Amino acid sequence: MANRFTGSKYKHIVGSAYKKELHYPDIKSSVTSGDATAIAASATWIAISAASKGTVALLDPKVVGKRQGELPLIQAHSSEITELVFNPFSDSVLATGADDGSIKIFNIQSDAGPSISTPAAALSGHKRRVESIRFNPTASNVVASASSDKTVRVWDVQAGKEALQLDTQHGDGVFSVGWNWDGSLLGTVAKDKKIRVLDPRSKAVVQEGLGHEGVKPARISWLGDRDRIVTTGFSKARDRQFAVWDARNLSKSLRTATIDSSTGVVDIFFDNDSGLLVLAGKGDGVVRLYELEDKEPYLREVTTVNTGDPQKSVAAVPKLSLDLMNTEIIKLYKLTQNSVVPIGFSVPRKTKSEFHSDLYPDTPSPQPALSGEAWFAGETKRPLMVKVAPTSNA
Repeated sequence: MANRFTGSKYKHIVGSAYKKELHYPDIKSSVTSGDATAIAASATWIAISAASKGTVALLDPKVVGKRQGELPLIQAHSSEITELVFNPFSDSVLATGADDGSIKIFNIQSDAGPSISTPAAALSGHKRRVESIRFNPTASNVVASASSDKTVRVWDVQAGKEALQLDTQHGDGVFSVGWNWDGSLLGTVAKDKKIRVLDPRSKAVVQEGLGHEGVKPARISWLGDRDRIVTTGFSKARDRQFAVWDARNLSKSLRTATIDSSTGVVDIFFDNDSGLLVLAGKGDGVVRLYELEDKEPYLREVTTVNTGDPQKSVAAVPKLSLDLMNTEIIKLYKLTQNSVVPIGFSVPRKTKSEFHSDLYPDTPSPQPALSGEAWFAGETKRPLMVKVAPTSNA
């Protein structure tokens, strides 16, 4: 197969933090454990794990710089929050996971008051810490979660209940879970050092292989519409690594590479439209950007952004919310101990007075391709796609 990204239009992409007046200062974020997710973003909200245990603070992305008054809060859990993720089909729906095994779904109204405490759904079943939550990328109201109780569960959010439980497929706690492009398969990495591809509806292990050999937490992400998976983790010598896998054969990675010898868990964000991958280590001041290639070395480092202050967590902004006229391809929110710093990656162009449509292929729609009921009945569909244009910019 020819290399899709030979002569890539993204190879000269540059990244930088936004100007200080566009930051979100004076944030009191939680003192979470080093592998917890402490920030999530949609087009209309930034959610952060706040200083008060079990509480989520909400920021309006349009209100930058010093602000007046207190932030709206969600009184989500009685224990430490471990995961935050927005629904790709609704900017106002936030899922939270906690150390006590509970998962809650909150519907945030546009006029969110000073405090929210009643969830739209409370999903109980996990016996230990929730490690990872992911919304199905094509079906509405379908959520997968992974826990240190050795299980992966799939929830029917509309019914407010567990629909599927995968409780025999993992030999130890599950660190991370991710859906494939059409929402039919799950990838997982677990404390037993295995990487797996699972069919959640049949509960079958489709593929299994030995992943990173270190004992610290690992992360997994499907590489969009390709039969590729990327993982991050640690070697036996405690070096941080990434690995690229063929999802159809996990007997050996296509490539495993050392990142550095730092200690923080490395989170993954992949932009299918551009083939660009972000790796962001917790406790680092650096965010790394790679470009996916169809042949060796599979991932090529393009650029890095070092803002100095260590990041507790990083969240990606939805594609339709980017500054399209300024050729922004990826935007991140970086949470530090006391601020949220936007980081943008843009492609240099001689003129920005017109929209450069060649940089923006069709992107997944904010509308689901099928209902949760249809998905649980066995139906599978690829994501609906929409044109990217300044008029679609939220």
